Amino acid sequence: MKGESIVILDNGGQFTHLIANSLRRFSQVRTEIRVADTPAEELEEYGGIILSGSPYSIYEEDSPQVDNKIFNLPVPILGLCYGMHQIALHYGGKVKRTGRREYGYARLKVRTRDPIFKGLPRSQRVWMSHGDSVTSLPEGFRVIGSTSGCPIAAFSDPVRRRWGLQFHPEVEDTRWGDDILFNFARVICGLEGRWTVENFTDMILKNIREEVGEREVLSLVSGGVDSTVVAALLLRALPPEKVYSIHINTGLMRKNESEEVIVALKALGIKNLIYRDRSDLFLKRLEGVHDPEEKRKIIGELFVELVEEEARRLNLEDWLLAQGTLYPDNIESGATKYSDVIKTHHNRVNIILRMIEEGRVIEPVHELYKAEVREVGRALGLPEEIVERHPFPGPGLGIRYLCLSEEKAEEY
Repeated sequence: MKGESIVILDNGGQFTHLIANSLRRFSQVRTEIRVADTPAEELEEYGGIILSGSPYSIYEEDSPQVDNKIFNLPVPILGLCYGMHQIALHYGGKVKRTGRREYGYARLKVRTRDPIFKGLPRSQRVWMSHGDSVTSLPEGFRVIGSTSGCPIAAFSDPVRRRWGLQFHPEVEDTRWGDDILFNFARVICGLEGRWTVENFTDMILKNIREEVGEREVLSLVSGGVDSTVVAALLLRALPPEKVYSIHINTGLMRKNESEEVIVALKALGIKNLIYRDRSDLFLKRLEGVHDPEEKRKIIGELFVELVEEEARRLNLEDWLLAQGTLYPDNIESGATKYSDVIKTHHNRVNIILRMIEEGRVIEPVHELYKAEVREVGRALGLPEEIVERHPFPGPGLGIRYLCLSEEKAEEY
C-alpha cells in the first residue's frame, strides 16, 4: 500500500492538510502526513515524498530539518516553498532572505517543458507566501518557472527526480495547483490512483474485522456524519450483537437533536442502541469553566467515564471504544512536531491517548477527511440527510457559547 502512497513531511506549514486533501480528491492517491524529521528508512517504500511549507525561515534556530538520507532515496521528491529551500541547500544551492516578503497572487511563466507542468498553460496564476527565496541553483538543476518577483519560482532535476516550487499549488488561489500535484503523483511518481471510495471502504471493513477479533465494541454516536458512518461500518463488518451504539444527551445539543438522532439511528437497524440523558452531569462538570480548551478536555474525559460505566453495566470485560476520529483531528491537536495545537479535540484528551496506547480504541475513519467520510456513507447506503448533516462539534454548545470570567469581562 505504501508504494501507492505519497508521504508529506510536515514542516509545520499551514497548508499541509490541503496538499494531502488535493492528492486524494484530484489524483485519487493515498497520502500520509508525517513529521519532518522522520527517519529515511521509514520512507523507503513510499511512491513519492513531498516536503511541505513552513512558517520558519530556513536559517532560523530550531527550524524544521529533514533526515538528509531521504535525498539518497530513489523516489521522486517535491519541495513546496520551505521544502524547496531544503532541497536547494542540500544539493549546494543558495537561499537568501530577499528583503521583502512576497504574499499574494503572482503570474508564473513556465520557462521550459517539464513533466510537472504537463498539459498546463505556459502562463499561470499562482499563490506566493514567502520571505526567503532560492537565489542560486544547485548543480544539475534548471529553472522551469519564474515570476516578476521570483526568478527561480520553480526548478527541477529530472535525472535525480527532484522538483521545487516556491509557490503553493495546494491552495485554490493557484489556478492549476491540483493539476500540478496530479502531475507529480501520477506522471512523475507513476502512481495508478487506486484511492477510490470502493477500495478504501473495503479496506476499512477488513481492518475492523482484524482489529476487533472476538471483542465487543462500544461506539459513541453523536448523530453527526463521522460517528454515524463509523456505527454503520461496524454493523457491516461485525455481528450486530457485538456492537453497542451509545448516544449521550449532554444537554449541549441543538433543540430536539437527541430525539431526532435516536429516530435516525433506529432506522439504520442498530440492534444494541443505548440512549442516556446525562445533561445534568455535563452541565455540573462545566459549571464555572470559561476556557474552551478546558471545556473540551472535561467533555472528552466525561464521555469516556460514561462509556466505562456502560461497559460495567453490560458486564463487558474485553471491549474496544469506537470513535469517529478524522485525519485532521490528530494534526489540529498538535500531533506532529512542528504543528501548533489549534485545539485539543475531545477525542484526543489524555485518557483517550492512554487507551490508544493500550490498544483499547478503534478509529475506522482516522485516515479520512470529512468529504471522504461522506463518500463512505453513501457507499454504505446511508440516507442523504445523514451524509450531508451539517457539522456540529462533539462538545456542542458548550464550545459554541463563549463564556468569560467576571475578571475577563471587566477587561472589555
